[in-house]
Amino acid sequence: MKKQTVKILSASMLLSMLLVGCGNNNASSVGVSSNQPATSESIGENSSAGAPSSNDASSVNSSTNTSDVKTIAEAIEIAQKAGDTYTSEKYIIKGKIKNISSYQYGEMTIEDSTGSLYIYGVYGKNGEYFDTLDPRPAVGDEVTLQGSLHTHDSTPEMGKATLLELIPASSGNFDESNYSVKTIAQAHDAAADTLVKVSGVVAQTNVNSSKTKIGFWLVDNSGSIYVYSQDVATKVEVGNKITICGKKVYFIASTEQSNAEKWGYKGCNQLTEVTLTSNDKGKNAYDKSWIKETTVKAMMEKDYSEDVTNTIYKVNALVRKDQREGFLNYYIDDIDGKTGTYVYTQANGGDLSFLAPFDGKICTVYLAIINAKSSATGCVWRCYPIEVIDENYKFDTKNAASYAIEYELMNQFEDKYQGDPEYEVKTTVSSELLGFTGVTVSYKSSNEDAFYFSKDVVTVDGTSHEVLRLHTKNPGTATITVTATYGANSASATKEVTYAKPAEYKTITVGQAVETADNTEVIVEGIVTGGYTNKNGFFLSDASGVIPVLPTDGQTTCNELSIGNKVIVKGKRVTYKKSADGNYFGQIQIESAEVLTNLGGNNEISSASYIKDKAIEEIIELAQDGNTAQPKAYSCKAYVSVYTSQYSSSLNLTEGADTSAYLGTYCSSASQYSWLSDVFGNKEVTVDFMLVNPNAKTYWRAVPFAAHDGTTTVYNTMYLKK
Repeated sequence: MKKQTVKILSASMLLSMLLVGCGNNNASSVGVSSNQPATSESIGENSSAGAPSSNDASSVNSSTNTSDVKTIAEAIEIAQKAGDTYTSEKYIIKGKIKNISSYQYGEMTIEDSTGSLYIYGVYGKNGEYFDTLDPRPAVGDEVTLQGSLHTHDSTPEMGKATLLELIPASSGNFDESNYSVKTIAQAHDAAADTLVKVSGVVAQTNVNSSKTKIGFWLVDNSGSIYVYSQDVATKVEVGNKITICGKKVYFIASTEQSNAEKWGYKGCNQLTEVTLTSNDKGKNAYDKSWIKETTVKAMMEKDYSEDVTNTIYKVNALVRKDQREGFLNYYIDDIDGKTGTYVYTQANGGDLSFLAPFDGKICTVYLAIINAKSSATGCVWRCYPIEVIDENYKFDTKNAASYAIEYELMNQFEDKYQGDPEYEVKTTVSSELLGFTGVTVSYKSSNEDAFYFSKDVVTVDGTSHEVLRLHTKNPGTATITVTATYGANSASATKEVTYAKPAEYKTITVGQAVETADNTEVIVEGIVTGGYTNKNGFFLSDASGVIPVLPTDGQTTCNELSIGNKVIVKGKRVTYKKSADGNYFGQIQIESAEVLTNLGGNNEISSASYIKDKAIEEIIELAQDGNTAQPKAYSCKAYVSVYTSQYSSSLNLTEGADTSAYLGTYCSSASQYSWLSDVFGNKEVTVDFMLVNPNAKTYWRAVPFAAHDGTTTVYNTMYLKK
């Protein structure tokens, strides 16, 4: 196509708006509005004091003399010489737009062959805001700008710039005939890099950390897809019926690509490199006729290899607010109140205020899985609500028995066992959230020579009660039938389970593993003692010691383990981050670990190796020494307190209620120790913990794995099967 040039010119350019770069409290100041937070990406963060008034802008001829145009390098030199004060002369520069940080005010960086320059806002010839310009510059376009120069915080920049000329990048290479017309469902299913032309209604948008729209969900009568285009997203509103041309891609963050491949995740199904060809600017309802009803549980159970991202589903879900220090998030859980995932946000939850009216309510939610966060230890689906409707959901208690089967009972059983699980099964099910109590449960094994249930009397914290437990006897297979009854209604389901005699391994004790030479493969038998907070691992113990274990696929492995399970672990015994100069001893642990056998059971955790003769104040002193011998577990009296600042929190262990001297815990937030603080917060109890130092600091932190007061015992089950 013939290259077209769009010129925005005037014989005289009288700008009507005053640029007040330092007026963060002035809603009319350029780059700052009264409701815009000053983030590192917002205009307010780069506001420049002393910017000149737009009223003294010089006139610009409709034919710009190229000899008047400065290169970026020349403009930078002028800005550096000017220092903090804007130049009185308006300079003309030309370059390609490298990025746009604010589509409201036109904050951008432009570049030419000599360098790049930050532009503190771009306006039309009469002072029009950037977001009202039509046509509006986009990344890749070539622009000619005129404005004053100065240096702000050591960074050269042009102040309020007038747009003199615009040459769209697409004008030279966009050919609509290259794009195949498809329904959105066809575009969603198309191969990567397919060029498609689709039409639909904008159903929802999302924003980045500076709260600028970066993408949207487009829906027709066949399906939905996510469109990633900051330029187009800032030109459309929810309800607009639009036509776009774009490239179908699967996006995965560069830091997650190898892990995504490991777990079979294809990436976020979306359109990029998008051109908007029409927009009715209407308020249309998006088509819901094709949307399937399902459950959040079913969505979360989808295999990561399934191409389901950005397909919208209709679910009943609990919207749950999670406010933390400096961070707000929302969870979308199933009606059990615990099976779900968090809402994807790039703005620390600042973009999720539309969910506030629904907090704590079970609502009708039109929900899309936006992507899967991929790590070495597994993937986690992340979602985004397209629409939430409060329809005063009320659970029909006639379905209580079926609910119990689906959500509470069948997930108690594994497919295969290698030992006696001694697992306590539920005999009643209740739900305060759904408004029912007392679903009764019975179990039957088709082969009691392999699997059987027994009524056992157990004593916990001095109190005895009867429980029903699952046991294995001889290798074999059985069908477990579970029946739930609530009033006149019953529901049943079956599960085939197998008990296979485990392979035999030559194992060593935990204490022997600690004494083993560095980088030696070890096979260790021990008891799962607690979750390793913040590390996708667990603590393994026996009477001889305790050691951290970090499985290769940590999240997946840990989710299959419970407190008290006897396991056989193979991995590499290492002293993690031991310094060559000897100034830092390092942390002994088993990494790249694999659980060879889970013999199950609810085995007693031995405290024989715990150090019990030290007060917390002594351990606080020990923890300041980077060479503290490892691994050591401690059991001592400590006061449990939560420290909170504006942007962070932590759980501390102190000597009594005086919190001035404390032993800090290893965590990203005190909420990770809610299992401890909710029960024993602001109280002195006996805490069992290990000193850890996974980040090579000069000091150590504690990871509590149990606490007790003589009546109640609580355990750290983070990452473990509950």
